[in-house]
Amino acid sequence: MHSGEKRVSWRAEWERYSSFLPVFCWRGGLEKVSLRRIMEKSKRMELKKVRTSDKEYAFAEQLLQAAFPEDEYRDLAEQRRNTDCHPMFFNNVVLDGAALVGILAYWKLPGFYYIEHLAVAPEYRNGGYGRKVLDYVQAVWDAPVVLEVELPETDLSKRRIGFYERAGYRVFCKDYLQPAYRPGGNPLPLHLMVNDSNGLVPDVESVKKELYVNVYNQRME
Repeated sequence: MHSGEKRVSWRAEWERYSSFLPVFCWRGGLEKVSLRRIMEKSKRMELKKVRTSDKEYAFAEQLLQAAFPEDEYRDLAEQRRNTDCHPMFFNNVVLDGAALVGILAYWKLPGFYYIEHLAVAPEYRNGGYGRKVLDYVQAVWDAPVVLEVELPETDLSKRRIGFYERAGYRVFCKDYLQPAYRPGGNPLPLHLMVNDSNGLVPDVESVKKELYVNVYNQRME
């Protein structure tokens, strides 16, 4: 996906890649799933990169606030600046036909993608949309995908880790502190997970550095 592209049509991506079939991606490290199968499931779905001037932006901001505690996302003014100006940041809504079903905010960093926020609107939860998004990006992105998860200390966090594992992710760093999003906040101990079926993930220290510097505007100690 290129920064100049406004909308990524899942149907268009199917047409683009169909000439290369059979193409395969890994699901959970155990099952090979054809790109044809993924795209056929997702013909109505799109990722649309939004800017603050777009009508869909209010939905993206409201869902971000509803789905995540305040200490798990940056100040909204900074989020808006990143949305409109930061060349590495992609703020997307997930569309199923005309319906706004979720959000996907990610960063394209040197050597990997980082999924910062993925959420599905309450009325569309349990419909498989989260998994469809993960399968889709893994099929079309050309580098490993990294994300943060809470420590497996509650049933909910364990289920969340299991969800990502079933989508092909694995924990590759347990010694990680997420910098605070807001001044005066406390760092949060998390795990980093990666799906590296699309290439070799950079070493852990390089991943941490890119996250600290580009995503959180922090220096590594």
